[in-house]
Amino acid sequence: MVDIICLEVPACEATAEHVRSHLQAGFPWHTPERPHPAITSAEAWWDALDAVFERAFQALGLEAQRAQRRELRRHCLTQMEQASGKTAQPGRVWVATGHARTIREPHHSRRILVSKEAEVTRRQQGAFARHWEEIAVSFLKLGATAYGGPAITGLIQTELQEKRQWVSRARFIEGVALISPLPGAGLVQLSTFLGYARGGWWGGLLGGCCFALPGIGIMLALTLTYASLGATPMMRGGLDGLGPVVLGIFVLAVYRLGRASVTTISQLLMAIAAAAALAFTPLGIAAILALAAGVGICLFHSPRVGAAVLMGLTALIALMHMALGCPAVPLTPGAPATASASPASPTELALFFFKVGALTFGGGSMMIAWIQDQVVQQWHWLTPQEFLDGLALAQVTPGPVLVVTAYVGYKVAGMAGAGIAATA
Repeated sequence: MVDIICLEVPACEATAEHVRSHLQAGFPWHTPERPHPAITSAEAWWDALDAVFERAFQALGLEAQRAQRRELRRHCLTQMEQASGKTAQPGRVWVATGHARTIREPHHSRRILVSKEAEVTRRQQGAFARHWEEIAVSFLKLGATAYGGPAITGLIQTELQEKRQWVSRARFIEGVALISPLPGAGLVQLSTFLGYARGGWWGGLLGGCCFALPGIGIMLALTLTYASLGATPMMRGGLDGLGPVVLGIFVLAVYRLGRASVTTISQLLMAIAAAAALAFTPLGIAAILALAAGVGICLFHSPRVGAAVLMGLTALIALMHMALGCPAVPLTPGAPATASASPASPTELALFFFKVGALTFGGGSMMIAWIQDQVVQQWHWLTPQEFLDGLALAQVTPGPVLVVTAYVGYKVAGMAGAGIAATA
C-alpha cells in the first residue's frame, strides 16, 4: 500500500513536478517519463493518473471496472472527506489510497494521511495504554487461581470471552485452533493471543508473562519447601482430591467449546474420529490436526484438492514416524545414551528447555513425557521419584502443568536453573 494517502496543494502549484516532490519515492506514476499538465481539479487528477487510482481502488477493496469509474471516484473522495474532516473544494487536488488519520505539516499547504499499517499500530498502542492494567490483573488472577491443565481453557473462556467479552466466541475458538498445532505451552500461547486481542503486541506479551508468573512463583516456593522438608502426605492427599474436580472442569470446557464448534453431523463424526485416533493410535495431536484440515478441505471445499492434500499429508506423516522409530539420540551432540549423573551448565539447561518448548508438539502432556525421558532416563539429572514428586507439586500449583520446569531447573542448578528453565 502507498503510504501517502491524501495530498492537498493549491491548484496553481499543482504541476507534475511540484506534486512529484510531495510524494514518497516509488509512488506508482502512470507515465513517469512524460510531465503531466497542470491539474486544476480533483477530476482532472483522476483522469491523468488512471492506473494509480486503479491501485487505489484495489487498496480500498473496490472493483475498478470502467463502467463504475465515476461512482468510484465520488466514493473515494467522500471517504477522504470523512477521514480528513474537510470537504474537497475546487482548486484542491486529492489523492486517495485508503483510510487513516490526518497529520498536519505547518510548512506545506497539504495533508498527509498515514497508511493503514501505521494506523493499526497507533490503535494498538492506544489500546495497550488503556487496557494494560486490566490485562495484567486478569491474567495474574487466572494464573494464580486456575487449576487443571487443559481445563484452564474453559476457565479462560468463561472469564475473558463470556464475562468480559474481550473476543467473540468464534474468535476464541479460532484462537484455540491456531495454537493447537503449535509447539510449546498452549495455555501461555492462548493468553498471548487474548492479550493481543485486547492490547496489541505489548498486550500479548504482557498477557503471556502475567499468566505464567504466579504458577512459577508458587512452584518455586513449594520446591524450596520440598527441598527442606520432603514430600508430605498432605501434598499427596491434595493431589488425590484434586483429580475429580479437574475432570469435571475439563468436561465442562469440552462441552462449551464443542457446542460452538460442532454444529453438523460431519463435524461431529470428525470430532469422534479425532478423539479415537488420539486415544488408540500413535498419531500425535499435530498429525491429527493436519489430517483433519485435509478432510475439511475434502468435505467443505473441493474433494479433488482435499484428496491430494490428504495423500501428501499421509505420506509425510508416515515418513516422520519411520524416522522417529529410529533409536533415540541425545539432545546434545556427543552425549552418551547412558550418561552418568553430572551437573548441567546453565547453557546446557537453557538449550534443553528451549528445544522442549520449540520442538515438542501436542501440549503439556507430550512435553512432560519428553522432559521425563531426557532428565531421568537420558541425562540422569533427577531420579524417577524426584520427577514424580515434581509432577505432584505441579498438580497442586495453579497455572499450566509445565511449571514443573521450574522444579527441574531448581533441582539441577538451583535458583539460577529455575529462572533459566522458566524463561526458556
